[in-house]
Amino acid sequence: MKTEVKPLPDSKVLLEVIISSEEVNQYENKLYNKVTREVQIPGFRPGKAPRRIVEKVLGKEYLENLLKEDLLKEFIIKALEEKNIFPPATWKPKVQSSQFNENKEFMFNLEVEVIPEIEKIPKYEELEIEINSEDYTITEEEIEEDIERFRLQLAEYKEVERPPREGDYIEVNLKRIGTPGEEIPFKGILKKDNLPPFIRENLIKMKAGEEKEVTIEEEIEDKIIYTKRSHYNLKLLQVKEVILPELTDDFIKEKTSYSSLEDMKKGFKEIREKVLGLKKKEDIKREIFKLLSHLPLEIPRSMIESRLDYLEFINSFYFQSHGLTQEDYLKERGITREQYYKELEKKATEELRAELYINKIGEVEKLAVTDQEVEEFLKEMKGKQKISDEKKELIKFKLLKDKVLDFLSNRIKIKEKQAKVLINK
Repeated sequence: MKTEVKPLPDSKVLLEVIISSEEVNQYENKLYNKVTREVQIPGFRPGKAPRRIVEKVLGKEYLENLLKEDLLKEFIIKALEEKNIFPPATWKPKVQSSQFNENKEFMFNLEVEVIPEIEKIPKYEELEIEINSEDYTITEEEIEEDIERFRLQLAEYKEVERPPREGDYIEVNLKRIGTPGEEIPFKGILKKDNLPPFIRENLIKMKAGEEKEVTIEEEIEDKIIYTKRSHYNLKLLQVKEVILPELTDDFIKEKTSYSSLEDMKKGFKEIREKVLGLKKKEDIKREIFKLLSHLPLEIPRSMIESRLDYLEFINSFYFQSHGLTQEDYLKERGITREQYYKELEKKATEELRAELYINKIGEVEKLAVTDQEVEEFLKEMKGKQKISDEKKELIKFKLLKDKVLDFLSNRIKIKEKQAKVLINK
């Protein structure tokens, strides 16, 4: 077998393969032996019919096509292995031409998609991402909100027979009149902006146990914009005055592990710092993944189409779980079906590009994931539950992705926009 490789655009190569007449004869003899055993030819026992009789009964062209199929099946794999060409798992062989020449050699041309080879990784110190430090800044207002939530947890609740005021605890049910469906409950503290105006305006005139029909006008867009009146039944089930405790040092010592209000604020701030530290770490990794997704690399079409199928499946599941159709989603976003698929294709291409860079960096930096690491991950997540090999490979890539992104987090430039509002350390 002789094989020549010619590069093509779009992450493809062309294999020109010639199989010698000696090799063709070997496969031809195997084919005739198999056919004469399997095909019933009148007057002959299985495997005993002469070749000229077999050709006459089945047809020379039919047998030649069977031989071509056997040769392609065998020598496509051999040619790929000989030239160390590794197409993506989603690739399907595409033979451009195949024929026997006058010397009884078999020749075929094969177009192959290849997983693109990343020849050079950019220097890590030349890569840069940007994050907004305001996203990880703790304000005095946030600490005060934490203190108020703590007070609410230890507050006393006293039922009252008056209309609710801001700061009261209320329980409400709301149901659209004339349509099936359950009542929509609300339980919580009445604030300025945590209920729609049409509910709030009516609630502050009601007492516990009362119900009222309320009407709102909704703007509906369907080719033209028109106003639709909707009628709801509003029930005020309960009103309780919230009596918040005074946060004296003695009260704080009794109810918590803190020694004073200032100590509590400091403790709440430390908790927020830990949470924001984890968020910052994940945000940095997400930005690095986005950075990798924009590095130069052509992605084979079959890989993109396979990822598109997966993304469409995920989206269809999302639509179904939220009671939407694809048309509802497109209308809500104000985009066409063509724009939607362009977005999906862009997402698929960028994800694949970043994943290929992650694999390459993992290989170069020797950040391989061991089977033991996979097993430890499974113990933490699933206990002793068995999972498929395919899912294990997905877990292995997730662990590799975390390793590579952590590795890059300590090597690339991270530019932070400065926050405007800070609290004293």
